[in-house]
Amino acid sequence: MKRTKTALAIGGAVVAAAISTQTLASATADRDAALRAAEAWMTKQMHVGLVPGATAAIVHDQDLIWSTAYGFADREAGTPMTAETDFSVCSISKLFTSIGVMTLVEDGRVDLDDPLTKFLPNWAFTEAARGGSDQVTIRDMLSHAAGFPREPMTTGWANSDFPTTAEVLAQAGEVAPLYEPADTWQYSNLAMSLLGQVIEAASGTDYDSYIRSEVLAPLNLRGISTDLPLESTPGRPFSRGYFMYDEQAVRPVVEPYTLNGYAPAAGFAASVIDLAEFASWQFRVLETGETEVLSRPALRNMHRVHWYDPADENGNVWGFGFSHMKINDQPFIGHGGYCPGYRAQFAMNPATKTAFAAMVNVNDASPYDLVAGIEGIVGPVLAAEPSSDESAADDANEPVLSDFEGRFGQTNFPYEMYVAPRGDDLLVYNLYSREPARNATTLKHQGGDRFRALNGKGNLGAEATFNRDESGRVVSLHWEGETIARMD
Repeated sequence: MKRTKTALAIGGAVVAAAISTQTLASATADRDAALRAAEAWMTKQMHVGLVPGATAAIVHDQDLIWSTAYGFADREAGTPMTAETDFSVCSISKLFTSIGVMTLVEDGRVDLDDPLTKFLPNWAFTEAARGGSDQVTIRDMLSHAAGFPREPMTTGWANSDFPTTAEVLAQAGEVAPLYEPADTWQYSNLAMSLLGQVIEAASGTDYDSYIRSEVLAPLNLRGISTDLPLESTPGRPFSRGYFMYDEQAVRPVVEPYTLNGYAPAAGFAASVIDLAEFASWQFRVLETGETEVLSRPALRNMHRVHWYDPADENGNVWGFGFSHMKINDQPFIGHGGYCPGYRAQFAMNPATKTAFAAMVNVNDASPYDLVAGIEGIVGPVLAAEPSSDESAADDANEPVLSDFEGRFGQTNFPYEMYVAPRGDDLLVYNLYSREPARNATTLKHQGGDRFRALNGKGNLGAEATFNRDESGRVVSLHWEGETIARMD
């Protein structure tokens, strides 16, 4: 991952002349304040949800600019969570399997329009079962348009006892397609698991070895596992998983398990740092055009839309392996994951070169909501172009807006906010809100320690005044008739 590129190294002296050092410092300060607000919001959300542990990370223009960890990787042992802790990423595994298939496409050993039966002859459906249509192709399977059912006849989601590869393959004569190929979108763990066997047949190498040597090692992601480890190993801590909490707010532990024949669809273990590196690689290939595992055209082909049906009320839009989604009305591609005891979300926007990843070690907290909340707070700052307007130069007699940054709230009540500087204003985020950016309030500076809130029409409303102690430190906020204490 690129770690030395400066945020604005794009135009040499011309840019440097147009943008003042003061403006650049202000942009960095705004970004850092937004990151602190995002961490405060995530911490509160995880605390309220009684989540044992969580991690998150942000990539911007190939750089890992932020990562954080909350809680415990193993609550019973008291093992703290870190950003390097591995989780089950579950269905995010499909991205790596899809990339493995595309490496074989680029090598000429697989054609996207090859029928599945070229590699797995036993998976030939009768003409009646296929509805008289063409055979299922690799292209269909990569975009979940093969018409396959979601699961084979035997699964292990309820008890974490997943079928072996041999058991999955043995069901060839029992599984019937739900739809004709390329007719109806149907998410399918079965199809992606079979693509793992296509990789084996086309490469002459077992799935694990091929993915490790041809995908993970070249991307410096050797620590990623293609199936869940049953315990932590030196240098690779693995989080325990937890089920939903019961009536006594106790979360049962998920016993260790492996995905076996489902590994290509849902078996990988990785950290948010790994997913950040994964995003950085894609941004790098798209920028430089240099082939790293895949060529730029092949990667773009994976990203672009291969399935869209305007009649689909659920709005499913897919590339090869990659899901297209909207987060805070912004376009992203990526994937989510949900396995017993773990959930994960990976989302990237190639146009803005931003990526977000989040993981939780429970089943009932949403990493998608974490990503959306963090993106809502931080994304606008990353997307903002630095301004060269110096007309609003700081008055030596005015307070520094960073004086007001921090958590404010009332103990024992679900009332806590984070105040963060943003340009010449303050943004106030409700830490209990699931949509912190959408529900944020802007405070316009009126001079000194006085501000006024903008209402929904953009007009100035209630006055907000910060109070200081004898040392000059801001200790409370008086707003809407309440004096709200600073909490940090």
